[in-house]
Amino acid sequence: MMEYNMSYLYASIFYLLLVLYHFLDQKKLDDLKSRMFLSFVLIGLLDIVFDIICTWMMSGVVNVPVGLSKMCFTFFYILQALIPFFLYYYARTLRKDRENRSVPLFGWYTAILCGMLILIVLNYWGGYFFTFNLRGGYSDGPLYMGMYLYAGVYVLLTAIDSIAHYRQLGKQKFFVICELLVIMGICVAYQYAVDGSLTTGLGIGLGMTVLYLNIGNPNRYIDSTTDVFDNRYFRQWLQSRMQRGKEFHIVAVEMHRIKVINKIFGNSFGDRVLIHIAGKMQEISGNDQVFRLNGKRMVIVTDSLVEYDRVRKEVLQYFKQELEIEGEKISCPVNICGITYALERKECDELIGYMDYLISLSAEKGRTTFIQGDWQTLQNFWYTKEIEQYLTIAVKNDLFEVYYQPIYSIKEKRFVALEALSRLRHPTLGLVSPEMFIQIAEKNGLILQIGNLQFEKVCRFVKAHPELMTMIRNVKFNTSPAEILQEGYGKKVLENIAAYHLPASFFQMEITETIATEYSENVYRIVDELVEAGVKLCLDDFGSGYANLNTVLRLPFTEVKLDRSLLNGIPGSEHMAGFYRSIVDMLKNMGYETVAEGVETESELELVSQWGVSCIQGYYFSQPLPEKEIVEFLRETYGE
Repeated sequence: MMEYNMSYLYASIFYLLLVLYHFLDQKKLDDLKSRMFLSFVLIGLLDIVFDIICTWMMSGVVNVPVGLSKMCFTFFYILQALIPFFLYYYARTLRKDRENRSVPLFGWYTAILCGMLILIVLNYWGGYFFTFNLRGGYSDGPLYMGMYLYAGVYVLLTAIDSIAHYRQLGKQKFFVICELLVIMGICVAYQYAVDGSLTTGLGIGLGMTVLYLNIGNPNRYIDSTTDVFDNRYFRQWLQSRMQRGKEFHIVAVEMHRIKVINKIFGNSFGDRVLIHIAGKMQEISGNDQVFRLNGKRMVIVTDSLVEYDRVRKEVLQYFKQELEIEGEKISCPVNICGITYALERKECDELIGYMDYLISLSAEKGRTTFIQGDWQTLQNFWYTKEIEQYLTIAVKNDLFEVYYQPIYSIKEKRFVALEALSRLRHPTLGLVSPEMFIQIAEKNGLILQIGNLQFEKVCRFVKAHPELMTMIRNVKFNTSPAEILQEGYGKKVLENIAAYHLPASFFQMEITETIATEYSENVYRIVDELVEAGVKLCLDDFGSGYANLNTVLRLPFTEVKLDRSLLNGIPGSEHMAGFYRSIVDMLKNMGYETVAEGVETESELELVSQWGVSCIQGYYFSQPLPEKEIVEFLRETYGE
């Protein structure tokens, strides 16, 4: 009777039990890959246990009836058939292109498994793979080598599939699969070559250990600061949940004062604040479905609407109060959004985009706010997504237009300037709000291309109508933070002007008070370059935020535009009227020309005129007009 080396099997049992213990002892991962990994480990563990039992039977360590021996060996062979199949199937689940599609358990590759399982079951009567004599002695059947061939087919399929989908797997997962195939292949080959060496089980144990350390370890998906799941696992979890069609609801929390806390108390204390908040989120949720998506956003997922309502109320109540951490009372207002029946979003990226959209709607820095996703917000989100997709096409094909709004001088009683304004018309949705497409363009990094295309159009327009330079003093153009902070922005502007042989003094750049105050040092360098070349400077939207007058004094503005919001309520409010008048007086005393934006009624015109505003811009005189119409408008005004 052949002697068998059982040490490899005992070592394999040890490996797998250790892997199983650590996997189950950590945070529960609820996704397809993790369920597959757990199934893989359990099948491998059963396979090795029955390998040991069957080896004892063949060695005569235990004596059992022939019928029971046949049953044990049949089950062992079934497990041996399942392992190569699960290896192939598990490798398929690791591919990124499965984000929105479940991996079918039953496919053409299942037919090979089913055929082998049928043969194994029939072996009980036919003895294809193994047989027992009347004394219970074991011997190989005529198709015994077929098990090796069968396993080799799945190993080959796994290798081919992994190579074909290298990009979807990624470098790390691809090489882990290769390592797993090599380990198992060496162990199987060694067992085949050396009589009595039971190393196949060792290959299974080592292979599972490699998978656990590199792919299946839950600690790989834990945020190192807060000890909750990270963004990678959130996406993986969403994919799995959507594939299974299991309903869920989301409460997302955006903490917009974390940077401020870090500046005041230090980064170490800021981390402890995050740890405290994450702990509270876990306490409120009552499960492990808490995720930290980035530096300032955490998400709680609930399985029922009742739980969602409870979590939403408790989270809102928690952040409306000051947080007490290590004796310090911290004000931490947040923006909270709720998404019910999140499964209806169908795709991971769509759901995360909708979450971003809702957070942006509730973005108030000074207090805790909550917004609930509903039918209207969803429609607005889809509208925004449609514009976002069209924006790329519009940039590629230069589909933007430039409209011009005239500016009227009260003293000269004529139009003295034009403001160039970008416009975008969607083929089915019509004219798109500039605020919307500019915000999307800034977010997607398209604003630089749009700004350059539009300024070229302005230069081309002025060049095509030289009479403009006899009718008005300048054309004003707007710039965004992304543009003015771009390396070489000033040089690009001057090159465009020079390319059309136009005087730089005919152009005036408008920058908002936000740009002037938040990016002062970078702005000064660009401004100096443009002003030195002759381009004038205008402060736009003064009064819309918290302008720093020291900034106004430092930058060489020649003109200041008073934001439309300052006119709200003026005709019926002495207090508001007095405030507006005092701003105009102050700016006039400082030597600035002033432009009243958003003048729409005769009463507003009369008031701002009395208070000494230099110029008027608004619908009272004209809305923004396309190139052809603005030229006709000025010609009619000047009687040409």
